[in-house]
This record gives sequence, structure tokens and C-alpha cells, in this order.
Amino acid sequence: MEDLNIKQLTLAVRTIAEEKNLPEETVLSVIEQAIAAAWRRDNGTRDQLVRASLNINNGTAVVSVVKTVVEEVENDANQIDLEEAKK
Repeated sequence: MEDLNIKQLTLAVRTIAEEKNLPEETVLSVIEQAIAAAWRRDNGTRDQLVRASLNINNGTAVVSVVKTVVEEVENDANQIDLEEAKK
């Protein structure tokens, strides 16, 4: 993902947190969940486990697809074999 505008993101998180009387961490977590859901909708499949992490200190975002390493893949969306995992 492109670098985020840290000042705008921090200001938005603080503003929402104050308006809704929520901890900033809760607001940031909801934003991360929304990013993960949007990525899954646009790039993945419905049953994938996708996580997003925002770093407001350096303005970066990381989206990860979580898969289980198995001997024999039965579900490509959530599993990967050991050889593929080593790459």
C-alpha cells in the first residue's frame, strides 16, 4: 500500500475516538478490520483470513493473508503446503 498521510490518519483517529468516546486503539482496530475486509473483497476470497496492520508512527500499512501449513492442501484460500511456505 502507498504511504499513508500520518497526520491526517492520526487526526481522524483522535477525532472519531473523542466524538464516540472510544479509545484510539479501538478506532484504529476498526479501521484495520475495514482495510482487511476491503482487500479480501477486491483481491481474495470470502473465506480467507486477512489481517491489516497500520503503523501510525511511520505511515505504513501491511495486509497479510493467514494460511495454515499442511501436508496436503484441501483449501487453497486458507492452506499452503510446506514447499510453498518455504519460498
